This record gives sequence, C-alpha cells and structure tokens, in this order.
Amino acid sequence: MIDRRDTNIEKKELIAQKAFELIRSNETIFLDISTTNIMVAEQLAKSHKRLTVVTNMIDIMQTLAVNPDITSIGTGGIMYRTVNGFMGAAAIEIIKLYSFDRAFIGT
Repeated sequence: MIDRRDTNIEKKELIAQKAFELIRSNETIFLDISTTNIMVAEQLAKSHKRLTVVTNMIDIMQTLAVNPDITSIGTGGIMYRTVNGFMGAAAIEIIKLYSFDRAFIGT
C-alpha cells in the first residue's frame, strides 16, 4: 500500500474526482482498501455531503473523522499492517449487515 500511494497520482485523482461526483447526500457507501479511495475520502471530508461510509481501511476512517456530516463505520476484523486495514471473515460479516447505494472496490 505504501509503495502504491505515490504511483499514478494524476490518474488516481481523476478517478477519485469521478467517483466523488457520483456520490449524493444521504447515501450509504462502501470504500474498500485502496489508495484511490483515500483520495475519494479526502474529497468527501471537505464536502458538505451527509453520508454514512462503511470502510475496512483505517486511513479512510481517519480522513473522514474531520467531517461531522459523515458517519464512519469501521468493519473491524483482522488488521493487516501492509494495507492498514481489516480483512477476513469478521470484516466480511460486518459488511454484509449493510445495504449500499454505492461501493468503491480496490483492485
């Protein structure tokens, strides 16, 4: 994850902007572990959109914490330091509890 943060920045910013434009207030969205999704979260944190965001990435939760209009929900589960996020069966069980308007999945 650390290695990928500084690669293809311009392309990631463009993708993040397009994703941000798709998101509407009062939606529930999922942001997966992804350097591009960190950029989406940065834009959301500066916005006035009222959202519920479920994520399995600690960086995303920390980024969104500055915006009181966003309710952030972390999945928990097994913490993988290499991606600074949660993966595994416990994370999946939490994700299954929600119905999302949009999901942005890392690849």
